[in-house]
Amino acid sequence: MMIGTQIAAANGFGGLDKDATYYFLKSDAAHSKVWLVRFILKPRARPNSILIGMQRSEFESGLDANKLTVIEEQQTLPPWLSNMSEEKIWKADLVRLGRELTLKGRAEKRLEHIEPLLAREAEILSAENPTLEINRCARAFGKNETRLRTWFFSYLLFGRNVFALCPDYFEKIGHWDRASPERAYGPKYGRRSIKRGAAGGYRVDKKMKENIVNSYVRHRGLGKPLLRIYSKAMVADFGCKVLTDEKGRKRFYHPDSRPFPTYGQYRYHILDYFTPEEVRRALYGDDRVRNRSSASAGRFSSAVANLMERVESDGYYTSDYPSSPVGGEILPPLCVVRTIDVGSSYSVGIGFSLTKERSDAYRMAQFCAAVPKVEFARLFGIHLNAGEWESVGLSPFWVADRGPGSKADLREQCGDLIPFRELPPSHSGRSKATVETANPRSVTIEGQPTYVKSDLNPVQMAVREIYRLIERNHSSDVSHKLTPEMIDAETMPTPAGIWAYLDRKGRTDALAISFQDAVRRFLTKVPFTVESDGVYLHGQRFDSSELRATGVIDRVARGQRLEWTGYVLDLCVRYAWIEIDGRIIEVAAVLPIRDDESQLSVTIHELEQRAAQKSILKAELREHQQAVKSEIETRFEESTGMAWDAGSRKAGRPKTGCRKSKAAQAAFVKVASPANAT
Repeated sequence: MMIGTQIAAANGFGGLDKDATYYFLKSDAAHSKVWLVRFILKPRARPNSILIGMQRSEFESGLDANKLTVIEEQQTLPPWLSNMSEEKIWKADLVRLGRELTLKGRAEKRLEHIEPLLAREAEILSAENPTLEINRCARAFGKNETRLRTWFFSYLLFGRNVFALCPDYFEKIGHWDRASPERAYGPKYGRRSIKRGAAGGYRVDKKMKENIVNSYVRHRGLGKPLLRIYSKAMVADFGCKVLTDEKGRKRFYHPDSRPFPTYGQYRYHILDYFTPEEVRRALYGDDRVRNRSSASAGRFSSAVANLMERVESDGYYTSDYPSSPVGGEILPPLCVVRTIDVGSSYSVGIGFSLTKERSDAYRMAQFCAAVPKVEFARLFGIHLNAGEWESVGLSPFWVADRGPGSKADLREQCGDLIPFRELPPSHSGRSKATVETANPRSVTIEGQPTYVKSDLNPVQMAVREIYRLIERNHSSDVSHKLTPEMIDAETMPTPAGIWAYLDRKGRTDALAISFQDAVRRFLTKVPFTVESDGVYLHGQRFDSSELRATGVIDRVARGQRLEWTGYVLDLCVRYAWIEIDGRIIEVAAVLPIRDDESQLSVTIHELEQRAAQKSILKAELREHQQAVKSEIETRFEESTGMAWDAGSRKAGRPKTGCRKSKAAQAAFVKVASPANAT
C-alpha cells in the first residue's frame, strides 16, 4: 500500500459507504489517524473532494479483517479522467491545431496554483484538520477552496503526475462562459494588507521575485537574521528610503514609486524558493543545524513512523575485480549503490556503475526503487518468487552522499517527486548510519598486497549483488526495531518481516510513479538507429512484437535509417526502451543466429567495445577480400598458364547456333567424355 492506493468497503465500514472508492492519503502517527480522500462527481459540476479521517487502529483492524480491501485494478488518473490516459491526452494535444494552450499546459498552470500548498505539504497533512488549513490557504491566495483542494489531493494521490491535473474538458466542453460578469475582474494577488488597506502594497511579479532571491543570496551570512537582511536589501537593492510620518512612525517608501515587497512578502518568497533547511544553515551554520535540528541522539529509526518516510543511499565497491567478456581483461571493481528504508532497514533499490561511484548508479537505484521488483529483476535474468522483494515507490525524503548522489542532473530528474533531499556533511557516516552499517565488510589481510580477479563479468557480478541484497533483506537481524505490537504479532525480526508487517497496516509514505515515467526520469537517454529490420544501438539489433505493432519499422524504407530516442540501463543492455509517439516501447536484444542469449547481457561500455571491434574486423575484411581475390587469380594463372580474364571482346552477339559452332561443340564433348579418358 502506498499514497494513492484505492480502497473499498464491500459492505460499508463505519462512516465509509459500500459503493464508494476511497484513496489512501496518509497514516499520521502524531495524531493516530489515517486520512482517506473521496471524490464526488455530479453532472454538469466540477469535481469535489472530501477528506475523511479515521482512527488508525480502526483502519488497521478493517484491513486485518478484510472489511477494507485494496481494489484490484488501480486507476492511474482521477475518476473524471477514467476514460483517458497520458497517451490519449498527448494525442489530443497533437490534433488540436492552432491551440493557444495545450491540455498539459493547463495542467501545469494548475500545478503552479497549488505550489504554495506543496511547499507546506508536510505542515498541512500533519495538522489536526488538513481541510481547514487548505481552505485557509486558498482564501489567502484568492483561489476557490473546493477547486484548489481537489487539485492538491489529485496531484498527491496519483503519483504527483501533472496529467492528474488535466481539466475534465472531454465531456464538459462548451459549458464554461468566459464572458460571464463574475469572471471579468478578480482581487489583487496575495493577502490584503490590514495596515495599508485592501489595495495597498504591490504585486510580486517575476522580476521582483528574482530581485528578492538575488538580494538574499548577496546579504545572507552567519548570524544575520532575515529581518536584518530585508532592511539592508530594501535600501541597497530596491532603492527605498525611510519616511517618518506625523506620528513619528517610520516606514519604507520609494522616491519614484517603484514597487517593493513588504517583509511578509520577502520572507514568503525566500522560504518558497529556498528550503527551510537552507535558510537555517545560512543563519546558524552546519554544525548547529546538525546538532539542534536533526533527530535526537538514539536510533535513527525513532524519527520515522512509516515505511519510505525516509531513505538513505550509499555506495560500496566489490572486494573482487570483474573480468571483461570482451577479451577477459581485469576491470575496475563494481560500485554498488543501495537505497535502504530507515524505518525497516529494507533495501528498496540498487544501482551499479563501473570504474567509480557515479550518478548513473544513483539513478539506477532510484529506478529500481520506483518500479516493481519483478520487472527490475527480469532485466537481469532473475526470476523472483512471491514475497522475495516487494517494495514499490519512491520516498519523499532522500539522504544521499555529497558528490555523485547530489549532482544537479540527478536532482532535476527527481523533480518534485522527492520534495526533501538531504546532503550529509562530508566524511560523516553518522549522518546516514542505516545504510553505512548495512554495507558489506571485508577482512583486512596483512602482508604482501593481493587481490581477487573474479571469473564473473560485470553483469554477472551485478546479479550476485542483487541476490546479496535479497539475502540481507531476509536474514539481517533488526530485532532492535521491533515494537511491542510487532512482537505480539510474531513478526520476523528481519527487514523483510518488518516491511511486510507495516505494509499490511498501510503505514507507508511511498510515492507511486508509473513505469514509463521512471524510464524517462532515471534511465540513460541514448540515440537509436531505426532500420528496416529493427532498431540498433552500437551495432546491436533490438526488436519486439510491440515495436512491430507501432508501425515504426514500416515507415523505414530498405536501406534508409532514422534516429530515435531511447533509454537503457548502463550496466545491462539486454533490454532497452524506445519512445514512440509519447509511448515507451520495450525492445530486447536479439542474436543474428540461434545461440546462447547470455552473451547479450553486457554493459553499454562493452557494447561500444564490440562495435569498435566489429568496425576493425570489417576494415580488415575489406583488405582480406582483395588479398584473397589476388591470391586465387595468381594460383589460376600458375595452374593454367592463362590469365584470369584472358580473351578479347568481339562486336555483335555470339553465334553459338551455327553449323560450325555445333560441330566444335560435338568434338569437345567427344574428347571430354569418360570413354576417351586415358
